[in-house]
Amino acid sequence: MAQAGHVQGVDDEIFVGMLGTMAERQLFRTSTVSSGYGRAVTIPAPHRSGGEPTPPAADPVAIRACLSPRLVAEFDAEWERTLEQAKASKDLVGVHKLLNKWRHVAYGEMRDPGSYFRVLAKAEQIMQTGENPTAGSFEDMQALIRERLGR
Repeated sequence: MAQAGHVQGVDDEIFVGMLGTMAERQLFRTSTVSSGYGRAVTIPAPHRSGGEPTPPAADPVAIRACLSPRLVAEFDAEWERTLEQAKASKDLVGVHKLLNKWRHVAYGEMRDPGSYFRVLAKAEQIMQTGENPTAGSFEDMQALIRERLGR
């Protein structure tokens, strides 16, 4: 297992440059998890000590470690489809887009567990009724914009 604050095989000078100051390096912690892909890996812990969670790396293992079992199943299904498309096309753009999308989903779930499914449920409600019951009026939004712009 890698030591906290150290990545095996990475030159310390490069590692310091990646993480910045000594204080920032102290916030970096690692943990070993099962990747679900037949190997255990060391990833940054999702929370900095005493603060906001940090977004996971754009890496399938790091992303999966932040998701609920239900979301892991969705991620894995999309991951497999995307990998098959990448194999066929020899183009990794889809893989990068998927990792970016799910990195944001994972971060949102770390900050507010269940938020992904609440957004889906609200979208379904809006599509069925044609209305957003919690939305403000157009006039209220214009007034808020004017207020924030100081006009």
